[in-house]
Amino acid sequence: MLNPFLNYAMPTLACIVVGDGCPFIVDIEGAELVAKLNDKIKEKNVNTITCDSKDLDLYLAFKEGAWLNLAGAKALTLDDLKGFDTMDPLSRIDNAMHFGTRFQPNEGEVHVLVTVAVANEKSSTTQLAAPAQEQMVETKQKRYVHSQMNSENGVEFLQNMNMWVKYWSATPYPDEDRFTVDAFHWETVDVAGQTIALTESQQRARYREYMETGIGNVLAQEKLCVVGVEKAPDLLTAYIPHLDIHLAGRTDLVILSDEVLRGNADDLRVLPGARMVVEVKESIQSDSMFQALTELTALDLLTTDPVVALLTALNDHWHFFWLSEVTGEGTEKLHVFVKWPITNPGQAFEIIRTLLTSSATVIQLPGSKALANRRKLTHMLPTIGEGGGGVLDSIERYFDIESVLGPDVEMARAVARQVVSSIPNFNTTTSMHS
Repeated sequence: MLNPFLNYAMPTLACIVVGDGCPFIVDIEGAELVAKLNDKIKEKNVNTITCDSKDLDLYLAFKEGAWLNLAGAKALTLDDLKGFDTMDPLSRIDNAMHFGTRFQPNEGEVHVLVTVAVANEKSSTTQLAAPAQEQMVETKQKRYVHSQMNSENGVEFLQNMNMWVKYWSATPYPDEDRFTVDAFHWETVDVAGQTIALTESQQRARYREYMETGIGNVLAQEKLCVVGVEKAPDLLTAYIPHLDIHLAGRTDLVILSDEVLRGNADDLRVLPGARMVVEVKESIQSDSMFQALTELTALDLLTTDPVVALLTALNDHWHFFWLSEVTGEGTEKLHVFVKWPITNPGQAFEIIRTLLTSSATVIQLPGSKALANRRKLTHMLPTIGEGGGGVLDSIERYFDIESVLGPDVEMARAVARQVVSSIPNFNTTTSMHS
C-alpha cells in the first residue's frame, strides 16, 4: 500500500482533524490564502465537518522545531493545542509565518491541525437573546478550561471561589539518603545534526511508567492504578452550583481504582476510587499552578473522598495541592488551596505512597510535625450541599441556558454528574470501591 505522504511536492499538505485521527491530503497553491485551505478541507470532509468552512481553525502541526508525525498528531486533543501556531485565514500559504516558499514535505509528516471554532455556531442565536436573558447567558461565560489557565484567569478563579493559596513549609523525611530515586529523563532525538526535544504527548507512556514504578507496591496493595486520560478530553468537567463556575478539560494522569482496567472503558468516566490527579509538564511556569488548582477542584467535586493534585516536571519540581481550612483573624475560617513544594523525587514518591494509603481528612506524614488537613469543597461551601437545592438550581439553569443557546453537551454532562453524585446509593457504592 502506498504511503499517502510520499511523492508529493509543495503545495500538497497532510492534514488531520484533531480528535478524528484520519489524515487526508489537500492540494493548494502557495499563492492562495489560508481561507481557501479552509474551503478545501471542508470539501474533503463534507460528510463529517458540518459547520461552515469559515468556522474551522487551522494550526501548523509544527512544535519544538519539527513537524508532528502521524502518531503524535493522532494523540492530540483540543487541550493539547496550546503552543501550536494558528494560521491566519487572510495570509498566503507560502507566507513565511506559514510554510514559506521553500517548504518540502517529508514522509510521515503532518502539516495542518484542524479544529472547529468554539461557539461560532451559536453566535447568531446569542445575538437574538432578549435583554432580560443577558445576565443568565453571561454566567455561562464563567468557564475555566484547565489547559488554558494562566495568571490572569487564575487570579479571577481564586476570587470567584473566595479562596487563597497557602504555602506549606513542612519538611518531610529529614533523612534524605533513605530515598534515592532518579529524576525522569526527558528524551530528545537528533535530526540532521540538530537536537530536538520530544513533546510531552510523545513521552506519555514513559512518564506514566515512571510514576507507576516510583509508587511501587502501594498500587497493588490499595488496588489502584495510574491511568493516562488523554482520550477522555472532558473527564474533569464539573459545575459549581450558585457560583456559576464551569470547569472543563482533563489532566495527564489519574490515580484511581484498578477497576477501570478490568471493566468497561466507560468506568473511567465516573472516576471510581480516584485519589489524585497528576499534571505533568516538562517545564513548570509561574502560572502552571492555576491549572493544577482547577483540576483539583473538578476532581474534588466529582468524588466522595478528599483528593490531591500533583503538578510535576518529574525532576526537582513536585508541587502537591489539596483543599483545606485555616483560621484567620479571630475565629474566621478561611478556605485555602494548600501548596506543598518538594524538590527531591524520592521524598515526593514517599509522600504519594502515604497519601494513597489513606482517605482520611487528616494525615500524619512521617518526618513532619505538621498534619495534612484535607477538606471537601462541599463541606467548605455549604450552599453546594444544602438539601439538593444546588442540584435543582443547576438543572434549572441548564434548561434556561439551553432555551437561549441550544443544547450544550459539556454542561449537560457536568449537571448529570452532579445529579448522580447526590444520590446516596451511588455515593455509598463509590465509597466502598475507594
